[in-house]
Amino acid sequence: MASPFQKHALQRKIAYMASILVLFTLAWFWRHYQVDVQASDLAIREVNRGDVELSGSVVRLTLTGSRGLATCALWMAAIDKQKKNQWNELELLVRSLTKLQPYFITPWLFQSWNLAYNVSVESDRIRDKYFYISRGIELLAEGEKQNRNHPDLRFNIGFYNQHKICQSDETNTLRSLYQLSCIPPNERDPMRFRVFTDDGRELRWGEFASYLADNPSNQTMRGRIEKAMKEFDAFCKEHPQLMRRLRDGIRRDTKFEQARQFSCESVDAVLQFLAENQMVPSLFEELPASPPNGWETKKNNLKAAGQRFPLLPPPRRVERPQVEFLPGELTHESKLGDEFDAFADARAWYGYSQEPIPPPGDLPGSTSEITDRSRQRKPRQIATLIFRNYPARAQSYIAERLEQEGWYDDSGWRIPGWFEGDNFSDGQPALIGGGREKWSLKSWEDAARMWQDYAEKNHMLFKSADDEANTRRLAAEFRRAANLTEGDMVPDLREESMEPSLREKYHAAKFIKELEVYRQMSNFLHHYNRSRAEANPVAVNCKKLFFNAETERLTDNPRAALEIYRKKECIQDWKDKVLLTSKRVGDKDLRVLTDYGKDSFSQEYTFEVQLKYLNLFDREEGQLIKQQLAQRLELFDYASMGLTRLGLAPGVIPTWIPVATLLAPRPFKDIDLIPGPFDGVDDEGRPFVEDHVQTTVLGRKRLTPKAKPIPPMPPPGFRLPGGAP
Repeated sequence: MASPFQKHALQRKIAYMASILVLFTLAWFWRHYQVDVQASDLAIREVNRGDVELSGSVVRLTLTGSRGLATCALWMAAIDKQKKNQWNELELLVRSLTKLQPYFITPWLFQSWNLAYNVSVESDRIRDKYFYISRGIELLAEGEKQNRNHPDLRFNIGFYNQHKICQSDETNTLRSLYQLSCIPPNERDPMRFRVFTDDGRELRWGEFASYLADNPSNQTMRGRIEKAMKEFDAFCKEHPQLMRRLRDGIRRDTKFEQARQFSCESVDAVLQFLAENQMVPSLFEELPASPPNGWETKKNNLKAAGQRFPLLPPPRRVERPQVEFLPGELTHESKLGDEFDAFADARAWYGYSQEPIPPPGDLPGSTSEITDRSRQRKPRQIATLIFRNYPARAQSYIAERLEQEGWYDDSGWRIPGWFEGDNFSDGQPALIGGGREKWSLKSWEDAARMWQDYAEKNHMLFKSADDEANTRRLAAEFRRAANLTEGDMVPDLREESMEPSLREKYHAAKFIKELEVYRQMSNFLHHYNRSRAEANPVAVNCKKLFFNAETERLTDNPRAALEIYRKKECIQDWKDKVLLTSKRVGDKDLRVLTDYGKDSFSQEYTFEVQLKYLNLFDREEGQLIKQQLAQRLELFDYASMGLTRLGLAPGVIPTWIPVATLLAPRPFKDIDLIPGPFDGVDDEGRPFVEDHVQTTVLGRKRLTPKAKPIPPMPPPGFRLPGGAP
């Protein structure tokens, strides 16, 4: 029988166990119904903040308090590996760093930028640069998965695509590699287009004609050659933009710049490019190479969504995004066509980055207060208004890229020199890209809609001219009452103590001031007016003719280029239908510059067109005209000198001859005889091209404007016949 001491000990143990059980039960209920609910609301749980990476969580828990020391050691080791150009080891260290700091976005931003920018430029081969650019973007996308609703991470994925692929020094090659990443490996397999003889020797495309001429009875080889040509023709028609970029490159201003960029003069060069870059980062799983003469159609399987490149955002994770995205915006479920490029990828990520931002406020450039801290965030490093315009800006970049590569409408492009003799059924080189869509025009129309939507949501435009006039009137009245000048900021005042009329004027003054500040900050009017002007079939057709004229000039056919410029639908339509518009003033209809025509960017473009036209004119016809006029003026000069000595009466010498003509034997030696098509002014006296714009363009081209000749002073006592001084 137990002693009293043992009974008391047993009772204490039971009490302790019951207390522990009660406390643990209460703690569980409190954690489950209080702490977890609040943590979920604040999105501070790992599962709420992003995808949970199990191995990283284990490492962080294992290190406990020494995680900071390990992080510092890894940062120092990563910097050392970078200095030694040990890129594989660097990437491993970067991955380890991000596992230790998964919810601190700075390591993701810095190390992804390090790979995409610093490491990539250390590589000599462009495909190696492309590999490290893709690795930097993939690292940033992995960080975005683990840090949901961070606009900066999403934004930088788009910016890396835009800047490193489509705006780099080697953009022609990088754009082409980017497009190869979107094409199934079996479809771009170089063995699809290569021909081998029975003894295993590759027959180059340049040898097809001579081989068939020497071996007319070899029907097996003839069939292989015809199959290769048929497959390559089909590939060209499926991917016209890639083929044009490989053949001609991107349009440059000079022959030297045009020739120095990467391009493929022959089909063999294209096949070499495909062979060298068959293993680029891709959307699809890799396939083994086909044997000689053994290519056949195979199924190409997509990689898992997180392992693909190019990377696209997931389908929208909110039912009603804050921003009206472009209809049918790209996601990783979209099928990518030949027109897809890094700008389109950037536009999708820029749009996705808008979702966590609170809606715009009541004033231009303002943003509403954050109401849901678990899902809403503002960008850290860029003004929110500028951040919001990036989707529309990316769409404008798409339209500019299409123009840069010659895709204006649905007329297509004929490939010169790739197929043997260019002998086709219609007697013309192969036509690709025709009949699909009006490339540039459609892109500018989409850009105009996006800029309009951006303007309406962010209060960057007035509803009407009357609304603008009324708002500016009220703002001016408030400034006069408050003794404020135009440059002064409107102070923050307590509105509850104001009278209704004064409050309305105060709101108008703040609205106008904020509008002016943010219009200037974002350069909104330039982008808005340009998108609207260039979403015009006339403007697109004019720019297409300018492009065709430059093509003729760069291929040493200046006469054909000059004839294109002289077409009515070229320079004349650009002047009359794009730069000018009608304006009713009193009882007169005036032709004045449009908002697009007043923009300095469009004036620079217009002046460059004029310089190219005048250069062609001077080369083809200008020297002859100058020589003929100079000879006739010399005759006038000698005749006038003789008549003056004879003292003939006034009226013998025509009165339209200026004094400078009588004194200078060759007055047009240092000036242009023929004025440019855009040298004049509109009906309000505003020049088509401002002087400062001309100076800017000439300075950029390292040219100096020709000074106007100063006529020599006449000798003392000299008088024209009749006594006129």
